[in-house]
Amino acid sequence: MKAHPVKIPDKMEEDLQKYMEELGYASFSEFARDAIRDKLYKKELTLEFEEKIKEGLEDIKKSNIHSHEEVKKKFDIE
Repeated sequence: MKAHPVKIPDKMEEDLQKYMEELGYASFSEFARDAIRDKLYKKELTLEFEEKIKEGLEDIKKSNIHSHEEVKKKFDIE
């Protein structure tokens, strides 16, 4: 694993320490890894959902829509 030193302004460091304590992080490294993971994967999810929304809007434009009753019947939902 590679180390990445980070300079943080004093005020941000104070806020960060309080936040880490509230969330129960044992170390800055643990917090930083979680924050980086969140940023990386939320972006992927956001792009995926954005694509699904575009597909849904295209369906609406093509009048490819169904009532909730039709969907319930199709998927056998009561």
